[in-house]
Amino acid sequence: MSETGKHDQVIEKHSSDKIGTLVEAFNEMNEEIHKAHTQLEHQVEERTAELKLTNKHLHEEIAERKETEQALRDSEDRFRRLSESAFEGIFIHEKGKILDANERFARMVGYDQVEDVIGLNGLRFINKKDRRSVIEKVRMDYDKPIEILIQPKEEAPYPVEAVGGQSHIRGAK
Repeated sequence: MSETGKHDQVIEKHSSDKIGTLVEAFNEMNEEIHKAHTQLEHQVEERTAELKLTNKHLHEEIAERKETEQALRDSEDRFRRLSESAFEGIFIHEKGKILDANERFARMVGYDQVEDVIGLNGLRFINKKDRRSVIEKVRMDYDKPIEILIQPKEEAPYPVEAVGGQSHIRGAK
């Protein structure tokens, strides 16, 4: 190997004896090492270029994901502000279990915070005499106003006008 780290040193063969044979073997070995080194350098360059490209794509995906996550947060914030400014009580359920609601709904049914109604069965807030009718209307995807009695936690029932409809949330109906 030369001072530059290259395998380019060739020894001149001066005789045909054992030393000449050794010199010849050394030169062949040195040439093979040089070829292997060149091939390895080429492979490293190719792999480095692939990794740089992959890294660039990953950075682009991360940036896109961050933008998407921010857009989702903004959308959720707009929805929350809209639902909180509504004069109506709103809740979203899946098979009766309340997934989300606004503060107006929580107060309508006798709770101080939305978190207190999340996970509860929404039918518990409908007066018993109206439950069967409400279940039928939900199954029919009935979207016209109906008058029902709401049953707050610790208060007397009172009439409200209710409208329901099916929505697709996270791909589910």
